[in-house]
Parts: sequence; C-alpha cells; structure tokens
Amino acid sequence: MPGVVEIDADQYRTGQGPCLAAAGTGRVVRVRVDDLPERRPAFSAAVRGIGVRSYLSAPLRLGGEHVGALHLYSYHDHGFSDLDAVLLKIHTGFGETLVGLSRDLDRARHEVDTLTTALTTRGVIEQAKGVLRARRGLSGDSAFEALVEISQRDNVKLAVIARRIVTELDHPRR
Repeated sequence: MPGVVEIDADQYRTGQGPCLAAAGTGRVVRVRVDDLPERRPAFSAAVRGIGVRSYLSAPLRLGGEHVGALHLYSYHDHGFSDLDAVLLKIHTGFGETLVGLSRDLDRARHEVDTLTTALTTRGVIEQAKGVLRARRGLSGDSAFEALVEISQRDNVKLAVIARRIVTELDHPRR
C-alpha cells in the first residue's frame, strides 16, 4: 500500500496517531480519518491526501513492555467494525504469545549450551587444579585462583588453560 511508511513516519514525527495511541493506552484503536482533525490535528494534516480513510491499530506487548503495534489501513470510510477490532486483538494476542515463547526458547537454549559447556569443561579444570596442587603445593582454592590468574593474564578461556596444563602433563616438553 503506497504511503504506509509515510503514515508511520508522520505518527512518530507528530507524536500523534492510532499506532501511538494503541501503544500508549494498551488498547485497540479504531479511527476514521473524518474524526482525526479534532482528535489528532497534527497527524490529520500530515496524512490528508494519502487516500487511507480508516485505521485500526493494536498494541504488541511482551512481558508488559510495549514492543510495537500492528496497523491495518482501509481506503473505506468505515473500513473496520467492532468485530474487526476484536479479531485484531485476538491475532495480536497470538503473536505476542508466539514471540514470547520464541524468546523463552532462545533463552533456554542459551542456558542449556552454557550448562553443557560447563559440564564438559569441569573435568579438565579439576584435573588442572590437581596438577597445580601437586606441582606448586597449592590448596584447591589457590589452584583455581592460579588458573583464573593465568586465564586473565593470557586472555584465554579458563578451560583452554586447563587443557594446556593437562596436555603438558601427558606430553611434557623436552
């Protein structure tokens, strides 16, 4: 639809419009262009002549936070009914749920990856601590602190340092 980008830009530029009203109130907003001059004069002046006759906007929220809005535009003066407003709210509710579930899934995958990495590196870190305890006569806490110090000094991950120490034990330098 020609002018859609301009309509959105005009809403943000003027600080008025159905999208911003839906976002601000958290409710579906249905507006006829003929009603705009008295309710939103700056937006009305900006969109006059685009050809859109009515707007329907619904807020999109995730976790109570506004993240956007879904807008429908019509070239008809009474392009949207009460039923359209209810259906749009139902559809945006499904969209919010799907996006929320997708975000939760991404977070869960990240946590699983982090835990998997921790589990796979724990053994080698414990072995490296044992090597440092034996070689340097350190306690368990001191051995771990030594590993952390080497990791930070060399700017290398702790697990990589631990593997180096364990590998050196298996393949000493000559």
